[in-house]
Amino acid sequence: MWAPNGDEAFDAGSRVLQFDIGGRVRLIAYTELPKDGDYCHDPNTIRDVWLSSDRFYAILSEWLAAFDSEWHSAPKAEG
Repeated sequence: MWAPNGDEAFDAGSRVLQFDIGGRVRLIAYTELPKDGDYCHDPNTIRDVWLSSDRFYAILSEWLAAFDSEWHSAPKAEG
C-alpha cells in the first residue's frame, strides 16, 4: 500500500507549470505555502528549466515504464 492516507500523502504543496513552445518545453516549478488562510508561492523555491521536447517526453516515457513495472510487481491490498 503506497499511500495509506490517500493522495494527500503525496501533496507537499509543490506545483509544476508546463509550456510546450516550439521544439522545447519550459517547466516552472514552485512550492505553495499557507498564508492568511490562503496559499501563495514561496519565492525561494521557484525554478525555471528549459528542455528539448524530445528529451522531456523521453523522460516522461521512461518514468511511466518504470512506474508501471513497479506498480504491477507490488503487492496489492485486499478489499
